[in-house]
Amino acid sequence: MHKLLPSLLAVFFVVTMLPGCGSSSGAADGETLINGTVSQCSGDSIRLFEVNGTRVQQIAAAPLEKSGDNKTFSLRKKLAHPGFYMIGEAPNRATNVVLGDGGDITLDGNCNTPQQFKFVGATINDGFVHLQERMNNHNQQLNGLYQNLQIFSQTDPMQVQRIQQDIANLTKSHTGYLDSLVKAGGYLGKIAQVYHFKPYMSDPSHSQYPNEIEYFRQSFFTGLNFDDADIAGMPQLFDKARAFSQTLAGQGLPHDVLKGSIDPVLTNAKSGSVAHETLLRGFIAGLEQSKNALLVDYGKLFISTYPSSDPGFIAALNNTIAQIAATAEGGTAPDISAATPDGKTMKLSDFRGKIVMIDFWASWCRPCRMENPNVLKAYNKYHGKGFEILGVSLDQDKAKWLDAIKQDGLIWSHISDLGGWGSQPAKAYGVNSIPATVLVDKEGKIIARNLRGTALEEKLKEIFGS
Repeated sequence: MHKLLPSLLAVFFVVTMLPGCGSSSGAADGETLINGTVSQCSGDSIRLFEVNGTRVQQIAAAPLEKSGDNKTFSLRKKLAHPGFYMIGEAPNRATNVVLGDGGDITLDGNCNTPQQFKFVGATINDGFVHLQERMNNHNQQLNGLYQNLQIFSQTDPMQVQRIQQDIANLTKSHTGYLDSLVKAGGYLGKIAQVYHFKPYMSDPSHSQYPNEIEYFRQSFFTGLNFDDADIAGMPQLFDKARAFSQTLAGQGLPHDVLKGSIDPVLTNAKSGSVAHETLLRGFIAGLEQSKNALLVDYGKLFISTYPSSDPGFIAALNNTIAQIAATAEGGTAPDISAATPDGKTMKLSDFRGKIVMIDFWASWCRPCRMENPNVLKAYNKYHGKGFEILGVSLDQDKAKWLDAIKQDGLIWSHISDLGGWGSQPAKAYGVNSIPATVLVDKEGKIIARNLRGTALEEKLKEIFGS
């Protein structure tokens, strides 16, 4: 299961020039006054942008005044509500900040590195920064424990129970912290609510679900009110939707199950609302990562519902839809070719008449290496019935590629142009994350994409029988 690392993504903005006030005599009641000292600024003003879901709109600007080697500004604005904002010279030269409680704030920093701006007096933002630090520290510790669990499960099983208890204790502490923020309420509590998702075993309700995936499908968005303008406008909602669709698509779920997971969430947000647009755009981003064919359906839904929201995004989305439609289930698999380990050229079409899985991987890709035992198990079980695998490596170092094949016992056919992410076979299938798989039938038609583990075995069982 993916660990969700929060990030603030501003992917669309509408610029509305509003003059900033020059007075710096202190914030009036309900106003936010930001006095800043900055360096290395290329423009003539500092701008404040409001973040609303995936949209970013300029709401104020203040001129930069020369002050020795630096520049100063004084930006005054009465904010309608607490929320996420960006401050800097432009959206791509700005940092994220949570504002809304008014008062005087000071800012110091370098315009070339706005993410390092220092704020004093931004109370809500201080709480959010602390929340991010806690989240990042928790995820680092949890990832380390899971790595140790995988290592010791093979080398020292006696350590497994101890590590499992460490994971349980860490999870309990973290969920307790988030629970306390939610209970305290306020805007920071709502941020914590969006971030909050209890792992499968730590949620007492988990026994109601047959497995972890079903729990994830039905519980990930539980308790979120999309009619709440604060929650609807949070950029974290985009991240949450992206993580949801990317995680489920990565499990190789049937399209009807995946669609049956996404649709109920969208139904809970009114079509045309900020929440609906943000969720839909997040789901599309997650589906694009796995090149899932459902992106075509949801991409068309976005274009028809929000035709004028962002011309640049819609143009890119149309291109992505065309590419995925060309390599989706039911389409003809593009022929690919590259060198084998011994330098000969091998093509996908060489396998015509066989069920073949194209397996995009690399020696440096840890998830790929972890998945290799499952792939090997499927190959050994069904190879005698006509199942072939064409491993396509995104390596650049031939020696490391060959060592990984030997170490993992990958006894099927392999090719690579040693182009890394510039791999031509990978580009032909729109692969931008690995592991990635494409299952092709005897006639060269695509049967499925991104099947892994039990999902792959079930599909092969369906094709070949037990």
